[in-house]
Amino acid sequence: MNNALDAILANWRSYLLSWGHEYRDATKFRSGVPQPALNGVVRRGGIPIEEAIAAARHHLEGVPWAWRVGPDEPPDTGWQLIHHGAHRVAESPIMALHLRAPVEVPLVPGLEIGLAEDLKTWVEAYAPSFGAPPDQVPAIAEAETRIPGVTRFEARLNNRVVATAALHENEGVAGLYTITTATTHRGRGIGAALTAATLEHARRRGLRLATLQATPDGEPLYERLGFETVAWTETYTF
Repeated sequence: MNNALDAILANWRSYLLSWGHEYRDATKFRSGVPQPALNGVVRRGGIPIEEAIAAARHHLEGVPWAWRVGPDEPPDTGWQLIHHGAHRVAESPIMALHLRAPVEVPLVPGLEIGLAEDLKTWVEAYAPSFGAPPDQVPAIAEAETRIPGVTRFEARLNNRVVATAALHENEGVAGLYTITTATTHRGRGIGAALTAATLEHARRRGLRLATLQATPDGEPLYERLGFETVAWTETYTF
């Protein structure tokens, strides 16, 4: 799994860095949107931690940001960040699935799954799950238009977008991001149905490895779809 994990991490970092419209280099990205998920550091970059923190603070000044630590980073990175004033705010499983066959899930009556029809509506659907208030939706939607290599999917019920998913193709890997279901529609199999449809789209395009990052609560759901946890990431804020 080592080579596969390298490709998975490259896909993940590629997706995050693609948000760097105001600033981007090999380790940092800045979208300008005041959301810590949309600005931050994706790797230390082989330099002393003090230099990496100083560079991050310089380039990300004025926006909330987060530092993600992948499993391929030096093992003391998290401790070093805490030593310099950071707080660990999340630990997320990296999950993977080999796309050998379609993922079978129960049908959801009345559910329609397809490509996102309107970007602003699509962002409005996922924004609450990521803590983004309505007044940030236009800026996030504008940032979304500049992200290459992403195919966006939505699930509609009664003509309302109730779930979203994004497919990022990079390093031969199908990376699934912004997977969310409206709180009013959870527990009905909608998220599973949309995830399965997105995976099938990737499989038909010839991709044979899929990845996503789950919340600890969401990990069992994806395990039922066949995903396995292969590593963990940590998120820190200052």
